[in-house]
Amino acid sequence: MRISISICPTEMEFSSGDFYDEHKLLAAIREFVEQRHPEATITCLQVGHRQGDGWWKIDADEEAGEVLMDAFWTGRAADERLFVNP
Repeated sequence: MRISISICPTEMEFSSGDFYDEHKLLAAIREFVEQRHPEATITCLQVGHRQGDGWWKIDADEEAGEVLMDAFWTGRAADERLFVNP
């Protein structure tokens, strides 16, 4: 199983002025993926370089990648430890 994830930079910012810490967010995603799919190889895990530069795929299947990331966001999106401290 090969997993490829690229987060669009705009998904890291909120209208409230809060934003995710890139390194903490990527580490949390890596930990989540490794717990959920220990047999998987992460081929890409990054924050994209420009707006719209985002995807998540499991073996090139975007729907499976979306299910994976939905589970991550549902469980961890509000985790204060993932945000940049003002």
